[in-house]
Formats: sequence, C-alpha cells, structure tokens
Amino acid sequence: MKKILIVISVVAIVLIAGIVTYNIVTEKPNPQVILDHTDSTFVMPECFEQDKPSNYIEQSNMERAEELNYKPGGSCTEAAVAGG
Repeated sequence: MKKILIVISVVAIVLIAGIVTYNIVTEKPNPQVILDHTDSTFVMPECFEQDKPSNYIEQSNMERAEELNYKPGGSCTEAAVAGG
C-alpha cells in the first residue's frame, strides 16, 4: 500500500512539472507597454522619452494594446516591435 502511494505521488509530481514546463515554454511573450489613451497608441518603456506620449497614459501589456487595436506611438516603438 505504501509503495502504491509513493508511485502515485511521483507520477503526480512529474505530471504537474510537465504541465508547468509546457506552459512556460509555449507561452507567448507579453512585454510591458505604456498605453497612450489620448492617441490610441502604445509606447515601449525604453522608448518613453523619445516617443513622448501624452499625460493620459497607463502601464499595461502588449496583449491589452492589441485588444484595443492601439498602434505604435513613434518610430522607436515601431522599431522595437519590428525587432522583437
């Protein structure tokens, strides 16, 4: 009885580890962006100074920017999106 419990525990741990690893490996990258609600654009954080968004901004992620159909907010962000 004790051996069966150990085997079931090991199988459960391996199964959970496999599922977690699969999710990490197949997960689409979702970088952080700054949404500019005034212009319906987004800016990459490293491009904040160059692309100069308005004051109506929100920190979010690329998935949310795509849901809102926001476009890149400047040449720096366009280059960052194209390159990465």
